[in-house]
Amino acid sequence: DIDKAIFIHLSEDVVVERVSKRRICSSCGKIYHLIYNPPKDGKCECGRKLEQREDDNETSVKERLKVYHEMTESVIDFYKQEGILVELNGERPIGDIFKDIIGVLS
Repeated sequence: DIDKAIFIHLSEDVVVERVSKRRICSSCGKIYHLIYNPPKDGKCECGRKLEQREDDNETSVKERLKVYHEMTESVIDFYKQEGILVELNGERPIGDIFKDIIGVLS
């Protein structure tokens, strides 16, 4: 049985920004974000260069969001009707969102 379903709201602009500014180390796979977790000197801590995934651009992200909405709207509506959907604002600091999730699940 499912007691709670959590839906974290983000505007399309925030999703595009978060995904398009993600960088990945070409060697060790560590993930950085140019705003929230920027690399020092533009390189990974292991010294290797960072890369942007081919599909982490605005056009690809918007297409992925379109598919996401098409596939999840009915699921979100179902959990709303069941009265177990908890909606959270995902445009806040990660620590705040985490605290809210823990509070919902406690």
